[in-house]
Amino acid sequence: MAKNENKHNDEFANKDKSFKFFIKKNRYYLIIIVLIIGIISIVTFNVKHFSKYTNTENNIASKDKTEYKSIDYKTVKPNEAGDIMVIMYHSIDNKVKHFPWHRNKKEFRNDLEYMYKNGYVLISMKEYLSNDINIPAGKTPILLTFDDGLKSCFSLVKNKEGKLVVNNDTLIGIMEEFKSEHPDFGSGGVLYITENPFDYDAYYNNKTEGDYKDKFRVLTDLGYEVGNHTYHHYNMNNLNKREIMEEIGKVNNLVYKNNNKTATSYLAYPYGDKPKEENLKAVKNGEYKGIKYNMQSAVLAAPEPPYFTNPVNKDFDPYYISRAIANKGQHMDMYWYFDFYEKHPEKKYISDGDNTILSIPSTYKKNIDSEKTKSFKTIYYDTKTYKTVE
Repeated sequence: MAKNENKHNDEFANKDKSFKFFIKKNRYYLIIIVLIIGIISIVTFNVKHFSKYTNTENNIASKDKTEYKSIDYKTVKPNEAGDIMVIMYHSIDNKVKHFPWHRNKKEFRNDLEYMYKNGYVLISMKEYLSNDINIPAGKTPILLTFDDGLKSCFSLVKNKEGKLVVNNDTLIGIMEEFKSEHPDFGSGGVLYITENPFDYDAYYNNKTEGDYKDKFRVLTDLGYEVGNHTYHHYNMNNLNKREIMEEIGKVNNLVYKNNNKTATSYLAYPYGDKPKEENLKAVKNGEYKGIKYNMQSAVLAAPEPPYFTNPVNKDFDPYYISRAIANKGQHMDMYWYFDFYEKHPEKKYISDGDNTILSIPSTYKKNIDSEKTKSFKTIYYDTKTYKTVE
């Protein structure tokens, strides 16, 4: 038995010696083979990885490709260079006879009903200026603005749980209630404030709670924009550059400090009066106590030529935007224009339902500022044949 074991051990030792000799003799070839296998593995991995990356990039590019909606020009008759009405509200005054720039609660509710039933959809000032308006086909955008920061326009109260919510007894409260009933009415609007925003009202003594931070937070969360109406509401035509900067800057600083360091971007001229031409630069850009402002637009207090021209038109001036007074029965008030556009629907903005495309009647082409349409696919069409034209 021992003899067989020794024989087995000798055979194993001889094989081990042979294997070691083979390794020693061919070590350089083996190293080369290992290197080749390693290189092949690395190349294979990178090819797969690159292929995966390329496919991902292609997938992303494919997803980013805009799929344009089919537009029925004959039925919709879109005009995304048409007029967009901007309306001027102030506050609630429930007297039977009141100043034309105020509304009672019933009148305001009726205004919203009229807009909704006649195809108007709320938008923001940001959407208005950019013409990036995402509303259904056949609908018309409308921008509501509210001057003076009066508490009958907007205020907060505590609900049963102690949470601060919009006071239903205000213009914004009525509008929020209406929007909850008609979620397709859109959202947006600018509240132009002066000193002590939403703390005072000469016409309506409704309840108000919360500080400035609470008020600006709730407004922003609901999709409204806080605008600048200057601090003391002085006629800007009587002010110099330094005074203009101070009047705009004080309100801007108040908002900036109480609204997550967000500066005001939109101005309403007190009494609708622009400053002198040489002082207009102070309206557009300025600084007060270390905080800068940059006004992107300024609105008037009444309709003036070129009235409600679209921002993509050559004659549009963002610092001279007309507004219609929210009233009924006066020449060129809100309902005067509503009646005008009922009779001349071809003149108002009508959406094509695709906010990546600007669909414009070919008759408007000579009036379009091409710089303002660069970010859109612009299609001109003939209003008689409804075929696109170059």
